[in-house]
Amino acid sequence: MSSFAARAGVAALEFMCDRRRFPIRPYPSWPGSLLPAVDVPELAAPGARVPAAATNSAVAPASGATAARSSTLLRCAALLGLAGGLVACGAEPSPPALIVITIDTLRADHVGTYGYFRDTTPRLDEFADQALVFDQAFSGMATTLPAHTSLFTGLAPLEHGVLANTTRAAGGSAFRSSGDVRLFAEMAHDAGWETSAFVSATPLEEHCGLAEGFDVYAAPEGFERLGEETVDLALAELARPVRGPRLLWLHLYDPHADYSPPAGFDLFETDAEFERWLTERAIPDSVLDRGRRFHTRSAINRYNGEVRYADAQVGRFLDALRASSWWDSAAVVIVADHGEGLGQHDWRQHGGIFREQLQVPLIVRFPGEGGPRGRTAVPTELRDVLATVLLRLDPALAEPFAAQATGIDVLAGPVVPRALVGQRTGRDLGSEIGPLYALTNDQWRFHHRPDEGDALFARDADPHELANLLEQRPEVADELRGELLRILGEQRTLAEQLGFGDASRASLDESILSELEALGYTEE
Repeated sequence: MSSFAARAGVAALEFMCDRRRFPIRPYPSWPGSLLPAVDVPELAAPGARVPAAATNSAVAPASGATAARSSTLLRCAALLGLAGGLVACGAEPSPPALIVITIDTLRADHVGTYGYFRDTTPRLDEFADQALVFDQAFSGMATTLPAHTSLFTGLAPLEHGVLANTTRAAGGSAFRSSGDVRLFAEMAHDAGWETSAFVSATPLEEHCGLAEGFDVYAAPEGFERLGEETVDLALAELARPVRGPRLLWLHLYDPHADYSPPAGFDLFETDAEFERWLTERAIPDSVLDRGRRFHTRSAINRYNGEVRYADAQVGRFLDALRASSWWDSAAVVIVADHGEGLGQHDWRQHGGIFREQLQVPLIVRFPGEGGPRGRTAVPTELRDVLATVLLRLDPALAEPFAAQATGIDVLAGPVVPRALVGQRTGRDLGSEIGPLYALTNDQWRFHHRPDEGDALFARDADPHELANLLEQRPEVADELRGELLRILGEQRTLAEQLGFGDASRASLDESILSELEALGYTEE
């Protein structure tokens, strides 16, 4: 069958699926072949498991409108086999697709491929065997909206100015697109991509600002919804015939507190191996959080059940994607926005700067058979993700994104020593702890805590950050403090240039502002 006939068949299916509700925009041509895969530094063999110690080492349905749409989409799904057969007969390659799956509050060290001893993530582990696993990926802030804003703008939290969720309790501000800073979805939409998003909780509802550029933005009516409900909507959208490139974002919220695994997923109990795991991290029996006693063992068991449930939902989506015509041409990104305290360092949830809250799992499957596979220890931030993926998916669309992003293509060449910066959430945590900042390099993690005193941890010898070496190595702390202030100053200057200076300034401790002013970074 000719490619013309294939396109005609797909067009007919689109009409049958109600084009008035789902208009199909013209789309530009796409590259007939993908960029050659680059050599990835420091890769381990595909499918290799990393022991826990190595993982922690240094670098080595819905509203009426939504329900109606879902019904229409599901009718379209029944025609998918016909559409796939028609397209398969044509000569044209499938257009590129970017599938982004974000799992809220998923600690990297609770994922099997990152060394966790429990079988919490069999589907993610299976996916990792066919993908590139980033062993040293970090969020710039352990809060949902700021982290996702970094992912989709390529900017650090201090640069884009979104420093808390927009819920009433958190008191943060929404992202506002401008001529200088736009979301990737806006760029993709303007380039003719079909764009859809399916989110599972209030922090990412439309008012947060991340809906710009999405043709479909499906959020829950209440505070949150189960992952299977969100995945059902995303599967219906995936089955809808699309002629051109597409962006699909799926967000799952299940591992977030309070931990209540659905029936059939409360699978984990305390045993001797779990006790050893707790002891290695000096996790206490319980912590006091806003007047409530948080019992760590039962909470982590339930958290692991939620993780296993989210993993199953991701698996459902990946099964459908693999069976579709999009699998070979899609880049698939699976990443967490941040981790979770779970009682470690006396933190129940997240928002702080300890490693367990900022380090995230990041697994990417690049399109085609020649894409990078295995593992890499290259230092990576959330703002680097799209800058890295787009160059190997759609170079033309990568260009405008790279022009605004401070994130980099981390696979572009040899590993260059690089310091990563994280900061405490801008939301109210109900405590007297002031703003906190962390710098991570290949040897050290440095915490700048103006109200409590700084801390220095050796990454290889002390992966769980239990022994403060500040007094033993003051010269290292001084050097890292200077590096941290330099990076904060550069981010603060860019925020001013982009019009986000007020939010950026408000997030900085007065002592930090004074230090930056002395270095010439702050304008008063």
